[in-house]
Amino acid sequence: HVLIFLRASTWATTNYIASTGAWSLYNLLQHNLRRESGMNIGLAGLRFGMSWAQVFDAYDETDLVAICDLDGEKRDQAGEQLGVESLYESFEEFVSDEQIDAIALFTPAPLHAEQSIKAIKAGKHVLCAVPAVLQMEEARSLVEAASQSDRIYMMAENWVYEPAVVRAHELYGNGAW
Repeated sequence: HVLIFLRASTWATTNYIASTGAWSLYNLLQHNLRRESGMNIGLAGLRFGMSWAQVFDAYDETDLVAICDLDGEKRDQAGEQLGVESLYESFEEFVSDEQIDAIALFTPAPLHAEQSIKAIKAGKHVLCAVPAVLQMEEARSLVEAASQSDRIYMMAENWVYEPAVVRAHELYGNGAW
């Protein structure tokens, strides 16, 4: 399953979620991933990803259970601050952690496709920062990996949920132009 753009259910939800940067996660949670025990998230890339840790805290359905970053000091500080005990330097060890249901990738852009594919193949759902890929071959490989899996890949792009963009899409769908 490849989810890139999903439609908002209400204007109020759209305004709140888009403004908090959490809309992509909200949609991921809405697509049959809710369980009584919640969804365990692994976060890779603290430079941009640290701001997303607050998003995961905002949802009862998610638990941040693991962090992966090359910077040991930053990784240890984040683990202490967020109460996360599973800390990884190695991405390969990180994606092998069986307690993780979904991985939120906020690593440098040139790593997105490769890491997304590894995570999907390891049986994880993926929420990945933009851009998803840098080259067309990476796009083909990512779509193939997601299509051959029962995991969900979603690009963490929230601009499409801005009210004006949602309204323009509705108008187009209704034949306004």
